[in-house]
Amino acid sequence: VVLWQGQLVIRDRRLFLRDAKKLDVAILGRSIEIEPSYKNTLGKVPVVVRLYDAKRVAETINVSAHVKHVLLAVVADGPISRGEVFTRSHLKVQECINDSDDIQPVTDPGVIIGQESAVALNPGEMISVRKVKSPILVKRGQVVNVRCFVGSLVVRTGGVATENGSLDDLIRFRNDSTGE
Repeated sequence: VVLWQGQLVIRDRRLFLRDAKKLDVAILGRSIEIEPSYKNTLGKVPVVVRLYDAKRVAETINVSAHVKHVLLAVVADGPISRGEVFTRSHLKVQECINDSDDIQPVTDPGVIIGQESAVALNPGEMISVRKVKSPILVKRGQVVNVRCFVGSLVVRTGGVATENGSLDDLIRFRNDSTGE
């Protein structure tokens, strides 16, 4: 733990203290306990700081921290259009800051190569899981071959897809011979 210019740095997390002046107390020779008072680990988090003299609490200070995670993440190397398929040349890995538990950054470019961008991306923009989608492999109206496996029995028929589908999606189809 390092306290520096209103920031507490703990491994790859940085706590930007909104109430840093409250911590302008002598800490030399004291132990410090830092306890978040909220379940979120990123973003605005109320924090209780306890200062110990020997083994007893000497002072308790309530502060508000903005917690940010510093990590290596995948970013757009240039502009990427919505629906564009990711290639290695679109991507680079660089140090990023994430300050939300709701954002799941992509950390391995190999995971999204061949996938599509769900949104338009700006150069240097961090790519999260929500900004990536699987490409459509079956389009609505496309003729498909359908196989149903039940134990060792395989039922095979043909039909027309009634909706789009990606890898591992279950989609509906219409059997042309029965109309169902």
